[in-house]
Amino acid sequence: MSLSFVAVEAVSVTMFLLVLREAWRQGAHAVGTLLAGALFGLLIEVFFTTVYAGYTYGPFLLSVRGIPLWVALGWGTILWTSMQASDRLGAPWYLRPITDGLLALSLDLTLDPVAEALGWWHWIRPGQFFGIPYDNFLGWIAIVSFYGLAVRAGFRWLPPGAHRARDALLPMAALLPAVLAVAGIQVVLERLYRVAGEPLVFFGAASALLGLGVWSVPTSPAGSVRPWFVTAVPGAFHGLTLALLVLAGIGEAQPELYLVLPLAAIVSLIVFRSEPT
Repeated sequence: MSLSFVAVEAVSVTMFLLVLREAWRQGAHAVGTLLAGALFGLLIEVFFTTVYAGYTYGPFLLSVRGIPLWVALGWGTILWTSMQASDRLGAPWYLRPITDGLLALSLDLTLDPVAEALGWWHWIRPGQFFGIPYDNFLGWIAIVSFYGLAVRAGFRWLPPGAHRARDALLPMAALLPAVLAVAGIQVVLERLYRVAGEPLVFFGAASALLGLGVWSVPTSPAGSVRPWFVTAVPGAFHGLTLALLVLAGIGEAQPELYLVLPLAAIVSLIVFRSEPT
């Protein structure tokens, strides 16, 4: 077994334990969100390696039904951390899941090409971005966003109270609707791929998320007005390049740009429009 296999398992387990300690300090609901996130990740991986059969994993030390344990723990860690980061931005609760998904995707953007190259997992259907299908990146956004939405919705309907057991188990109620939502969106995506192709479908979805991502940035403090140019200037340049990506046929020659350019635009506009807390 390669040293890289042991390294990623060790790092993932260590980070999960460190995050678990932090969640413990925050309370039962935070712990439940983290643990439910790990279970959710495991269920999603079982779905995509059996029903969907999109990829296979390499020989890791600890596995559950063919799914490496570190992958499930990594899902829990990334889900929880992304939600914590989104909450700190102060956007409306129903928009925070979009930021959850984009933050998580920013990690996968570097993780997946390395994992494919080192044999941590292998995609059965070769993709356009360093061997990774665009379906994977849309999947990351959907998985993280639906989980964040389900947990936050449950939090609003049944806010944590004095019962620690109920608070810890409350996020578990988010698992079924989140799994069903991810499975449903996968069916829709598969049909869209046959019509427009994965890169173009991703481009359309990422462009839509661009608007929601910018909308989710906190509003200006009371009495102040956000300068027009912090949106107009980057918006104009990003809008031009994104349009030319499709209209000038650039994406056909370099399909990886369907992923890189929308993500760069999303990050850029969010940073330009962000407000001090």
